Amino acid sequence: MKAWLRLAVRRFKRFGRGAAGSAVSLLCALMLSMYSAPSSAGSFSNVTITRIEAETNGHFFVYLSANITNGPSCGQVNPNAFALDASTEAGKAMMAMMIAAYTLNKTVTGIGSNVCDVHGNYETIFDMYTTN
Repeated sequence: MKAWLRLAVRRFKRFGRGAAGSAVSLLCALMLSMYSAPSSAGSFSNVTITRIEAETNGHFFVYLSANITNGPSCGQVNPNAFALDASTEAGKAMMAMMIAAYTLNKTVTGIGSNVCDVHGNYETIFDMYTTN
């Protein structure tokens, strides 16, 4: 279960008692029903990393052996590449994993974030893992 949904369910259960709790419960239920998960986040499965690039501003780019499917329109300029911000701790950890996968010629699977906030022409990566 996604983290945002677990949190909402936990809050729903905690505040779902009594008259005031009923109003909060109703509000939580309405908010959850209006939320829609990103439908066009890019994904890739069992591909290899063919090239990696880094810029001095901390932007890190990963090129894959196949095009990303269902990516957002902002990422269509580079349909086989993702970006990440390697200046953050999470970005550094992901970058290290990507370099290892590239060096060892591992296949990878992952999804994008449905936004191009690191670089305007590359979807920002959300999750990636090795598959062999």
